[in-house]
Amino acid sequence: MEYAQQPLTTPLSPNKRRRILQESSETDGEMSIERYLYRLDKYRTRSSENPWPFPFKLERPREEIPCEGTSLTNLKRNMHEILWMHGFESDKTYLSIGMAAKPGYPEGNIPVPAVVIAVDGVCSPRLEAWSAAQEELKSLLNDNGFGDVLVEIYNEERSFTPFIEPLLPTDPVIEAYEKEKDSIVECLDNLLGQSWAAMSLFKYGLGTTKKLEPALVIYVRPRTIQDWRNVGDNMRDPFLEST
Repeated sequence: MEYAQQPLTTPLSPNKRRRILQESSETDGEMSIERYLYRLDKYRTRSSENPWPFPFKLERPREEIPCEGTSLTNLKRNMHEILWMHGFESDKTYLSIGMAAKPGYPEGNIPVPAVVIAVDGVCSPRLEAWSAAQEELKSLLNDNGFGDVLVEIYNEERSFTPFIEPLLPTDPVIEAYEKEKDSIVECLDNLLGQSWAAMSLFKYGLGTTKKLEPALVIYVRPRTIQDWRNVGDNMRDPFLEST
């Protein structure tokens, strides 16, 4: 199946810049933790440069989201056509309309209208199609008076969606962690100061994968600004490499 060739996005497009950052060393330097994670995620695109980290809530509104006599649901067919033109197979792409929120997170308590497209893990349009489709969907909404509606497209299995489970008390990595815990705390204090909140060992994986491995999970405060690549490089000691 062939898809129509889409025009290139302009150099100033936020999503165009994000694609360039993913393929370069420009993720070096200081930025918020939210922006850093977003820029590294090839399989997530949103009409916001600082999206909430996964997961967030999406609830159906009690009433249709109207605008001058029309509603978002009236545009569903148009949205599906846009997705198909960019290579998103209809039977592997799930479009939802609702109110998005992330309670307890900065600016996340007030629900906002959103169009969220979840893509099946085996559906793999070319990477440049992700941001291009999101931008065209956003343009459709803007043209129909829905400029305040967010657009999100993500791959359920490949996006940066952390999944954790507790370790068994008998896991040998726990003994190594206890021996190195004080030095890890000192390292975190030197790198992050008061910006980190907690750390713990978990079995860790991404997306819907069932492959979980022991990992040290460090919780940082929302909106923390750091050179995150530099932080990661400095945290790679023998203990962390082994976990």
